[in-house]
Amino acid sequence: MKSIKVGTLLLAAIVIIGAYMIFAPNGTTPNISIPALNTNPSNTQNPQGFVNTKVAFLYQETLATSGGAVTTTSPSYRVFSSNGQRLSGVSSLYGAAGSTIASGTTATGVDLKATDQGFLFVSINTGTTDFPDPAKILANNPQFTSCKWIPVDTASVNRLVCEMEVSRLGTPNYFAGTSSYSTTLKIQANLDDLALTESAPADQDSMGTTAGTDVYVTWQVTALSATNAFSFAKISFTSNQTSAYMALYELTITPSTPIVNMKTATSQSSLTLPSAAKTATSTSGVTQYWQYIPTGATDAQDYSDTYLVARNTEGDNIDVRLHAKVSFPAATDAVTLVLSIQLMSAANAIQTATTDSMIIGG
Repeated sequence: MKSIKVGTLLLAAIVIIGAYMIFAPNGTTPNISIPALNTNPSNTQNPQGFVNTKVAFLYQETLATSGGAVTTTSPSYRVFSSNGQRLSGVSSLYGAAGSTIASGTTATGVDLKATDQGFLFVSINTGTTDFPDPAKILANNPQFTSCKWIPVDTASVNRLVCEMEVSRLGTPNYFAGTSSYSTTLKIQANLDDLALTESAPADQDSMGTTAGTDVYVTWQVTALSATNAFSFAKISFTSNQTSAYMALYELTITPSTPIVNMKTATSQSSLTLPSAAKTATSTSGVTQYWQYIPTGATDAQDYSDTYLVARNTEGDNIDVRLHAKVSFPAATDAVTLVLSIQLMSAANAIQTATTDSMIIGG
Protein backbone atom coordinates (compact mmCIF):
# COMPACT_ATOMS: atom_id res chain seq x y z
CA MET A 1 0.00 0.00 0.00
CA LYS A 2 2.87 2.37 0.83
CA SER A 3 4.49 1.95 -2.64
CA ILE A 4 1.15 2.59 -4.33
CA LYS A 5 0.66 5.83 -2.36
CA VAL A 6 4.16 7.05 -3.20
CA GLY A 7 3.67 6.23 -6.90
CA THR A 8 0.34 8.02 -6.94
CA LEU A 9 1.88 11.15 -5.38
CA LEU A 10 4.72 11.17 -7.93
CA LEU A 11 2.28 10.76 -10.82
CA ALA A 12 0.15 13.63 -9.54
CA ALA A 13 3.22 15.84 -9.22
CA ILE A 14 4.29 15.08 -12.81
CA VAL A 15 0.80 15.91 -14.09
CA ILE A 16 0.82 19.24 -12.23
CA ILE A 17 4.26 20.13 -13.55
CA GLY A 18 3.27 19.19 -17.10
CA ALA A 19 0.11 21.29 -16.94
CA TYR A 20 1.98 24.26 -15.59
CA MET A 21 4.64 23.99 -18.32
CA ILE A 22 1.95 23.94 -20.97
CA PHE A 23 -0.09 26.84 -19.66
CA ALA A 24 2.71 29.01 -18.20
CA PRO A 25 3.13 32.40 -19.91
CA ASN A 26 5.81 32.58 -22.62
CA GLY A 27 9.26 33.49 -21.32
CA THR A 28 8.54 32.56 -17.71
CA THR A 29 10.00 29.69 -15.70
CA PRO A 30 7.63 27.67 -13.59
CA ASN A 31 8.31 28.15 -9.84
CA ILE A 32 7.27 24.91 -8.22
CA SER A 33 8.32 23.58 -4.80
CA ILE A 34 7.64 19.93 -4.15
CA PRO A 35 7.92 18.89 -0.46
CA ALA A 36 10.29 16.04 0.33
CA LEU A 37 8.57 12.76 0.97
CA ASN A 38 8.73 11.63 4.60
CA THR A 39 9.53 7.95 4.32
CA ASN A 40 9.55 7.39 8.08
CA PRO A 41 6.78 9.55 9.56
CA SER A 42 6.29 7.41 12.68
CA ASN A 43 9.67 8.51 14.10
CA THR A 44 9.08 12.28 14.01
CA GLN A 45 7.45 12.31 17.42
CA ASN A 46 7.87 8.65 18.34
CA PRO A 47 4.30 8.50 19.63
CA GLN A 48 4.38 4.75 20.18
CA GLY A 49 5.98 4.94 23.62
CA PHE A 50 9.71 5.29 22.84
CA VAL A 51 9.98 2.14 20.71
CA ASN A 52 13.49 0.67 20.29
CA THR A 53 15.30 3.26 22.39
CA LYS A 54 17.86 3.08 25.16
CA VAL A 55 18.98 5.30 28.01
CA ALA A 56 22.71 5.46 28.75
CA PHE A 57 23.39 5.97 32.49
CA LEU A 58 26.43 7.32 34.33
CA TYR A 59 26.61 8.62 37.89
CA GLN A 60 28.62 11.26 39.72
CA GLU A 61 28.93 11.29 43.53
CA THR A 62 29.63 14.52 45.43
CA LEU A 63 29.47 15.75 49.01
CA ALA A 64 26.05 17.16 49.78
CA THR A 65 27.52 20.00 51.85
CA SER A 66 30.45 21.20 49.74
CA GLY A 67 30.12 19.62 46.32
CA GLY A 68 33.58 18.08 46.72
CA ALA A 69 34.58 14.53 46.05
CA VAL A 70 33.25 11.65 48.11
CA THR A 71 34.15 7.98 48.04
CA THR A 72 31.23 5.78 49.01
CA THR A 73 31.47 2.17 50.17
CA SER A 74 29.56 -0.50 48.23
CA PRO A 75 27.06 1.82 46.53
CA SER A 76 24.35 0.43 44.29
CA TYR A 77 22.40 2.40 41.69
CA ARG A 78 19.82 0.44 39.72
CA VAL A 79 17.27 1.19 37.00
CA PHE A 80 13.89 -0.52 36.73
CA SER A 81 11.21 -0.57 34.07
CA SER A 82 8.08 1.25 35.12
CA ASN A 83 5.83 -1.05 33.05
CA GLY A 84 3.43 1.82 32.62
CA GLN A 85 3.12 2.58 36.34
CA ARG A 86 3.89 5.80 38.18
CA LEU A 87 6.05 5.73 41.29
CA SER A 88 3.21 7.05 43.45
CA GLY A 89 1.38 3.76 42.90
CA VAL A 90 4.36 1.45 43.54
CA SER A 91 4.92 0.08 47.05
CA SER A 92 7.91 -2.20 46.44
CA LEU A 93 10.51 -3.13 43.85
CA TYR A 94 11.82 -6.07 45.85
CA GLY A 95 12.26 -9.04 43.54
CA ALA A 96 11.98 -6.94 40.38
CA ALA A 97 14.70 -7.26 37.73
CA GLY A 98 16.78 -4.12 37.39
CA SER A 99 19.93 -2.94 35.63
CA THR A 100 22.90 -1.98 37.81
CA ILE A 101 24.68 1.18 36.70
CA ALA A 102 28.39 0.46 36.47
CA SER A 103 30.94 2.83 37.95
CA GLY A 104 33.49 4.59 35.78
CA THR A 105 33.14 6.30 32.42
CA THR A 106 31.46 3.54 30.43
CA ALA A 107 27.72 4.18 30.38
CA THR A 108 25.25 1.43 31.21
CA GLY A 109 22.58 1.12 28.53
CA VAL A 110 19.05 0.41 29.71
CA ASP A 111 16.23 -0.51 27.32
CA LEU A 112 13.25 1.80 27.33
CA LYS A 113 10.25 -0.27 26.36
CA ALA A 114 7.01 0.90 24.83
CA THR A 115 5.21 -0.38 27.93
CA ASP A 116 7.25 2.00 30.12
CA GLN A 117 5.38 4.93 28.55
CA GLY A 118 8.41 7.17 28.94
CA PHE A 119 9.16 6.56 32.65
CA LEU A 120 11.87 4.60 34.49
CA PHE A 121 12.58 4.09 38.20
CA VAL A 122 16.05 4.70 39.64
CA SER A 123 17.09 3.17 42.98
CA ILE A 124 19.75 5.12 44.91
CA ASN A 125 21.71 3.23 47.58
CA THR A 126 24.86 5.14 48.61
CA GLY A 127 26.31 2.15 50.46
CA THR A 128 27.18 1.27 54.02
CA THR A 129 29.05 4.41 55.12
CA ASP A 130 27.24 7.31 53.41
CA PHE A 131 23.76 8.80 53.53
CA PRO A 132 22.02 10.10 50.41
CA ASP A 133 20.58 13.60 50.64
CA PRO A 134 17.18 13.10 48.96
CA ALA A 135 16.33 16.82 48.92
CA LYS A 136 19.49 17.70 46.97
CA ILE A 137 19.26 14.64 44.74
CA LEU A 138 15.76 15.67 43.71
CA ALA A 139 16.83 19.28 43.19
CA ASN A 140 19.93 18.42 41.12
CA ASN A 141 18.34 15.88 38.80
CA PRO A 142 15.68 17.70 36.75
CA GLN A 143 14.84 14.42 35.00
CA PHE A 144 13.34 13.20 38.29
CA THR A 145 9.69 13.96 38.92
CA SER A 146 9.50 12.57 42.48
CA CYS A 147 11.24 10.27 44.98
CA LYS A 148 9.99 7.91 47.69
CA TRP A 149 11.28 5.16 49.97
CA ILE A 150 10.33 1.56 49.20
CA PRO A 151 11.98 -1.88 49.52
CA VAL A 152 14.36 -2.71 46.67
CA ASP A 153 17.20 -5.11 47.50
CA THR A 154 15.88 -6.21 50.91
CA ALA A 155 12.24 -6.84 51.75
CA SER A 156 12.40 -5.04 55.10
CA VAL A 157 14.68 -2.09 54.24
CA ASN A 158 13.55 1.01 52.39
CA ARG A 159 15.71 2.54 49.67
CA LEU A 160 15.40 5.87 47.91
CA VAL A 161 13.71 5.41 44.53
CA CYS A 162 13.16 8.26 42.08
CA GLU A 163 10.88 8.40 39.06
CA MET A 164 12.59 9.57 35.87
CA GLU A 165 10.64 11.09 32.98
CA VAL A 166 12.75 10.32 29.92
CA SER A 167 11.33 13.17 27.82
CA ARG A 168 13.05 15.60 30.22
CA LEU A 169 16.36 14.43 28.74
CA GLY A 170 15.47 15.87 25.33
CA THR A 171 14.51 14.15 22.06
CA PRO A 172 16.85 11.86 20.10
CA ASN A 173 17.45 12.74 16.44
CA TYR A 174 15.98 9.67 14.80
CA PHE A 175 16.76 10.85 11.26
CA ALA A 176 20.46 11.12 12.18
CA GLY A 177 20.42 7.50 13.27
CA THR A 178 20.48 8.25 17.01
CA SER A 179 17.91 6.35 19.03
CA SER A 180 19.23 6.70 22.59
CA TYR A 181 19.16 9.13 25.48
CA SER A 182 21.95 9.73 28.00
CA THR A 183 22.03 11.04 31.55
CA THR A 184 24.49 11.40 34.43
CA LEU A 185 22.86 10.93 37.81
CA LYS A 186 23.99 13.54 40.35
CA ILE A 187 24.29 11.75 43.70
CA GLN A 188 24.73 13.94 46.81
CA ALA A 189 25.94 12.01 49.86
CA ASN A 190 27.69 12.48 53.20
CA LEU A 191 29.71 10.15 55.39
CA ASP A 192 27.91 9.09 58.55
CA ASP A 193 29.29 10.19 61.91
CA LEU A 194 28.32 8.32 65.05
CA ALA A 195 30.39 10.24 67.64
CA LEU A 196 27.54 12.24 69.13
CA THR A 197 28.01 14.28 72.32
CA GLU A 198 25.29 16.07 74.31
CA SER A 199 26.08 19.12 76.41
CA ALA A 200 24.83 19.38 79.98
CA PRO A 201 22.50 22.37 80.44
CA ALA A 202 22.44 23.93 83.88
CA ASP A 203 19.87 22.70 86.37
CA GLN A 204 16.89 24.98 87.00
CA ASP A 205 16.47 24.09 90.66
CA SER A 206 15.48 27.38 92.26
CA MET A 207 11.99 27.84 90.89
CA GLY A 208 10.02 27.65 94.13
CA THR A 209 6.32 26.97 93.90
CA THR A 210 4.89 27.37 90.40
CA ALA A 211 1.64 27.02 88.49
CA GLY A 212 1.97 26.45 84.73
CA THR A 213 5.33 28.19 84.47
CA ASP A 214 7.10 28.06 81.09
CA VAL A 215 10.54 26.49 81.12
CA TYR A 216 12.98 26.31 78.20
CA VAL A 217 15.95 23.95 78.16
CA THR A 218 18.58 23.84 75.40
CA TRP A 219 21.00 21.00 74.81
CA GLN A 220 23.85 21.35 72.34
CA VAL A 221 24.67 18.27 70.28
CA THR A 222 28.29 18.31 69.11
CA ALA A 223 31.18 16.15 67.81
CA LEU A 224 29.93 16.14 64.20
CA SER A 225 32.94 16.10 61.87
CA ALA A 226 33.15 18.42 58.87
CA THR A 227 31.30 17.17 55.74
CA ASN A 228 29.86 14.28 57.78
CA ALA A 229 26.27 13.77 58.90
CA PHE A 230 24.09 12.66 61.78
CA SER A 231 20.94 10.69 61.09
CA PHE A 232 18.57 11.26 64.03
CA ALA A 233 16.50 8.11 64.45
CA LYS A 234 15.05 8.76 67.89
CA ILE A 235 14.77 11.76 70.21
CA SER A 236 12.84 11.28 73.43
CA PHE A 237 12.58 12.48 77.03
CA THR A 238 11.86 10.74 80.30
CA SER A 239 11.19 12.05 83.78
CA ASN A 240 10.87 10.54 87.24
CA GLN A 241 7.74 12.49 88.13
CA THR A 242 5.11 10.59 90.09
CA SER A 243 2.72 13.54 90.09
CA ALA A 244 1.79 15.72 87.13
CA TYR A 245 4.52 18.27 87.81
CA MET A 246 5.59 18.76 84.18
CA ALA A 247 4.15 18.72 80.67
CA LEU A 248 6.28 18.90 77.50
CA TYR A 249 5.33 20.97 74.47
CA GLU A 250 7.27 21.83 71.34
CA LEU A 251 10.76 20.64 70.51
CA THR A 252 12.90 22.73 68.14
CA ILE A 253 16.07 21.48 66.45
CA THR A 254 18.32 24.14 64.92
CA PRO A 255 21.53 23.05 63.16
CA SER A 256 24.09 25.21 61.34
CA THR A 257 23.04 23.62 58.03
CA PRO A 258 19.54 22.61 56.86
CA ILE A 259 17.92 19.59 58.44
CA VAL A 260 16.61 17.07 55.91
CA ASN A 261 13.39 15.14 56.41
CA MET A 262 14.45 11.88 54.76
CA LYS A 263 10.87 10.61 54.40
CA THR A 264 9.59 13.64 52.47
CA ALA A 265 12.87 14.57 50.70
CA THR A 266 12.59 18.16 51.93
CA SER A 267 14.94 20.37 53.94
CA GLN A 268 14.53 23.38 56.19
CA SER A 269 16.71 25.61 58.37
CA SER A 270 15.16 24.32 61.59
CA LEU A 271 12.58 21.79 62.69
CA THR A 272 9.82 22.44 65.21
CA LEU A 273 7.71 19.54 66.43
CA PRO A 274 4.69 20.98 68.29
CA SER A 275 4.07 17.94 70.48
CA ALA A 276 5.36 14.48 71.23
CA ALA A 277 4.37 11.79 68.74
CA LYS A 278 4.15 9.15 71.45
CA THR A 279 3.89 9.22 75.23
CA ALA A 280 3.86 6.63 77.98
CA THR A 281 2.57 6.80 81.53
CA SER A 282 3.50 5.17 84.81
CA THR A 283 1.18 2.82 86.65
CA SER A 284 -0.29 5.79 88.49
CA GLY A 285 -1.31 7.41 85.19
CA VAL A 286 1.36 10.13 85.17
CA THR A 287 3.21 10.78 81.90
CA GLN A 288 6.89 9.91 82.18
CA TYR A 289 7.93 9.45 78.55
CA TRP A 290 7.71 11.69 75.46
CA GLN A 291 8.94 10.66 71.98
CA TYR A 292 9.31 13.35 69.29
CA ILE A 293 11.29 11.45 66.63
CA PRO A 294 10.14 9.38 64.83
CA THR A 295 7.03 11.45 64.25
CA GLY A 296 4.92 8.28 64.14
CA ALA A 297 4.21 5.62 66.71
CA THR A 298 6.59 3.07 65.17
CA ASP A 299 10.32 3.36 65.81
CA ALA A 300 12.63 3.90 62.83
CA GLN A 301 13.83 0.68 61.19
CA ASP A 302 16.15 2.33 58.67
CA TYR A 303 17.30 5.83 57.83
CA SER A 304 14.30 6.52 55.59
CA ASP A 305 12.45 7.52 58.77
CA THR A 306 15.11 9.85 60.19
CA TYR A 307 16.19 13.48 60.08
CA LEU A 308 19.57 14.13 58.51
CA VAL A 309 21.93 16.91 59.56
CA ALA A 310 25.17 17.27 57.60
CA ARG A 311 27.92 19.65 58.62
CA ASN A 312 29.93 21.78 56.20
CA THR A 313 33.18 23.44 57.33
CA GLU A 314 31.43 25.59 59.95
CA GLY A 315 30.79 24.74 63.60
CA ASP A 316 28.96 21.55 64.38
CA ASN A 317 26.62 22.72 67.17
CA ILE A 318 23.03 21.49 66.86
CA ASP A 319 20.63 23.09 69.35
CA VAL A 320 17.85 20.92 70.77
CA ARG A 321 15.44 23.26 72.58
CA LEU A 322 12.53 21.98 74.67
CA HIS A 323 9.54 23.98 75.87
CA ALA A 324 7.92 22.65 79.04
CA LYS A 325 5.45 23.84 81.64
CA VAL A 326 5.92 22.97 85.29
CA SER A 327 3.66 23.20 88.32
CA PHE A 328 5.22 22.56 91.72
CA PRO A 329 2.89 22.74 94.72
CA ALA A 330 5.82 22.93 97.13
CA ALA A 331 9.25 24.48 96.86
CA THR A 332 10.81 21.09 97.59
CA ASP A 333 9.21 19.43 94.55
CA ALA A 334 11.48 18.59 91.57
CA VAL A 335 11.84 16.33 88.56
CA THR A 336 14.83 14.92 86.72
CA LEU A 337 14.47 15.32 82.96
CA VAL A 338 16.56 13.06 80.70
CA LEU A 339 17.18 13.65 76.98
CA SER A 340 17.87 10.52 74.93
CA ILE A 341 19.16 10.58 71.33
CA GLN A 342 19.73 7.61 69.04
CA LEU A 343 21.44 7.76 65.66
CA MET A 344 21.00 5.46 62.67
CA SER A 345 24.11 4.48 60.73
CA ALA A 346 24.33 4.44 56.94
CA ALA A 347 24.31 0.64 57.26
CA ASN A 348 20.86 1.01 58.89
CA ALA A 349 22.04 -0.03 62.34
CA ILE A 350 20.40 1.75 65.28
CA GLN A 351 23.02 3.08 67.68
CA THR A 352 23.12 2.98 71.49
CA ALA A 353 21.32 5.95 72.99
CA THR A 354 23.30 8.94 74.23
CA THR A 355 21.67 10.57 77.28
CA ASP A 356 21.98 13.66 79.43
CA SER A 357 19.92 14.74 82.43
CA MET A 358 19.09 17.94 84.27
CA ILE A 359 16.94 18.88 87.28
CA ILE A 360 13.96 21.22 87.26
CA GLY A 361 12.48 22.06 90.64
CA GLY A 362 12.14 24.27 93.69
